[in-house]
This record gives sequence, C-alpha cells and structure tokens, in this order.
Amino acid sequence: MIQFITDIGSMLGSWLHAGFWLVAIFGVLAIVGAIVKKKSDEDSKIRDLEGLKTLSKKTCVVRSVSHDRRGGTRAQNGKPIAVVRFDGDVMATERSNLALLVNEIIFNKDRISKLIVVVTSPGGAVPHYGHAFAELERVRKAGIELDVCVDTVAASGGYLMSLPANKIIAAPFAYVGSIGVVAQVLNYHDLLKRIGVNPLLFTAGQFKRTVTSTGEVTDEGKAHFQGQLDRIHHAFGALVAKYRTGVDIERVTTGEHWSAQESVELGLNLVDEIATSSEYLFSANGNRDLITLSIKKDPKSKLLSLMSAGIDMVID
Repeated sequence: MIQFITDIGSMLGSWLHAGFWLVAIFGVLAIVGAIVKKKSDEDSKIRDLEGLKTLSKKTCVVRSVSHDRRGGTRAQNGKPIAVVRFDGDVMATERSNLALLVNEIIFNKDRISKLIVVVTSPGGAVPHYGHAFAELERVRKAGIELDVCVDTVAASGGYLMSLPANKIIAAPFAYVGSIGVVAQVLNYHDLLKRIGVNPLLFTAGQFKRTVTSTGEVTDEGKAHFQGQLDRIHHAFGALVAKYRTGVDIERVTTGEHWSAQESVELGLNLVDEIATSSEYLFSANGNRDLITLSIKKDPKSKLLSLMSAGIDMVID
C-alpha cells in the first residue's frame, strides 16, 4: 500500500512537473505571438506609409532613408528607389527570395523610379546563378531601371547575375569578372582496382555519366565533359557581349578576375562607376526616398523548433 501511494505520488509529481513546463511554454508562445502581431501591425503601417503594395505577406517594405536631406515633398522629389540586397553562397540560396522580391518590384513598377541591388557573391553553381540572372533580367525586360552595386565581390556567377543591370557600380577593390567555368572531380577508379573493389554503374544513354568519382574515365568521356563546360562558357560570354556593349570578349572571358579599379584602368568595361554602395545610395538619396525590400523571417518557426525540443525533454 505504501509502495502504491509512493508510486502515485511520484506519478503526480512527474505530471505536475511536465504540466508546469507546458504551461510555461504556451505562455511564452502567447507572449511571442502578441509581439509578432504587434510587429506585423507596425509593418503594415510602414507599408501603407510607403505607398507600395505587396503581393506576399512575407515581404517587408521599410523606408530605410528618407529624402529629408534636401527637403521638399515626395511628390516634388519623385518616386522612391527600391533597394534589395543579395548575399550569395555557392548554391545561391537567396535566389528564391530574390524571385519574390522581383515580383514585388514589377508589381510596383509605376510606384518606384528604379531598383538598386547590392550584390555580394563569389559565384557558384551554374543553374542556381543562372536562375538569379534570369530574375534580374525580368526587371530589365519590365522596363525598370536596374543598378547593381558591388562592395566586395561579384565574380563568376555573381557577375553573371549582375549583367542585366543598366549600370554596375563597384568599390575600388571589389573583385569582378572571373568569367569562366570550373569543375573538379576526384577519381578513385585506379585506387579501387588496386584493392580489389570494382564499382558498377549502370546507365542508359551514351553520355549519361562521363566523369564520376569511381568509374573509369575515358578520353571520349573527358572530351564530352569538357565540351559541356565550353558550351556553358560560350553562353556566359554571349551574355557579357549582350549586356556590356563594347567589351573585348576574348580579353575578359579568360577566367581572370580584376579589382574594379583595375578593370576601369585597363578599359575592360566590366563596371560603369567606381563607388561603394553606401556612397552611391547616399548620392541617390539626394532627392529620393530609399525603400528597402526584404523577405521577413518568421520568428515563430524558430521558436517552435526550440519549444519542441523542450517538450521532448519534458516527456522523456
């Protein structure tokens, strides 16, 4: 009987302990929900103030810098300038957000004077940066003036995505160019053969797999793989020729990169103006509002993941 009572007491204690944590967790969620709602209301007010309309609730529109330096009303000073920032990694993971923001820009094309994109990227995967290029090309095709600012690097894929710009502005020591394609594969076929391992690969199609880590690489396979790189390189160069008029394609498509200042001194025509993004935006802000567009990060999702980990700990 005593053991039974002890077990009941222990069980009740566990339930109370778990209940306490659950109440605390839901209390925190309620507080965060209220904060998020308040922030959302504030964002809505900001959007209303800017006179821009948004297609997605994820889009945040903030007047980052007003035109008050020179006075005058917005009507007198003209339509605001939209500003977007793109920080690129190898897989250009921000490209989906960029696509959403391009939708917003095109939707508001009659409410803005131009778009300035601050690009930071050393390049990466071809299809991913090809996607980023295509999104910015949509802006150009929509008849919206597009400027790209580069503070540190817009090389390879980063330069590719910048090409649709009407004007490329770069800081003196920012890297630009690197107009080339590279692929590297470590092949272990001979090593595996020496230790008695024979990887089997089955394909349908003569060139389905030409260069792999474990398969035998033939001269024909290497030639085909190199041909793929050459075709991508040619397409890259064709876009440079299309958007950078007067450029010496043979000179700039060697895969080299240059500082922006050096490229100007050499007459490579890879950039149009030497300035930092802060300098350029400050100048543009002389008689225009600067409107920064970004995609909101949902604080609830991160908090819920932390809370779920806490609940798991309580249940255990």
